[in-house]
Amino acid sequence: VAMAGPKAKLIPVGKICSCLADIEGKANKMMVEDFSKGRRDLVEEEWNIEMGEEPTMTQMQNVIKEKGQQTLEQVINYAAESKQVRIVKDKSTELQQTAWDVIAKGKDAVN
Repeated sequence: VAMAGPKAKLIPVGKICSCLADIEGKANKMMVEDFSKGRRDLVEEEWNIEMGEEPTMTQMQNVIKEKGQQTLEQVINYAAESKQVRIVKDKSTELQQTAWDVIAKGKDAVN
């Protein structure tokens, strides 16, 4: 308090902290109430659904292979796009430099 000066005594730190704690409690209560709204009981047929057979190892391998192929294609596409972006950026820089050269030559011709 000494470093903050005499005005620091006017700030009710305890009251501020208790208000913040109260806000958290109110927010939690509101969240629980929101989840409770529209709540209904489920009949057994809704929650006790018979599941299909577990996938076989071959089926899981096929899914992993398919996802791996998709990921590889995305990486290749990203790399190709990145290469195109670099080409366009380089060309843009080149054209910008050419424009500055033309402007400079025009100024020299006027002077």
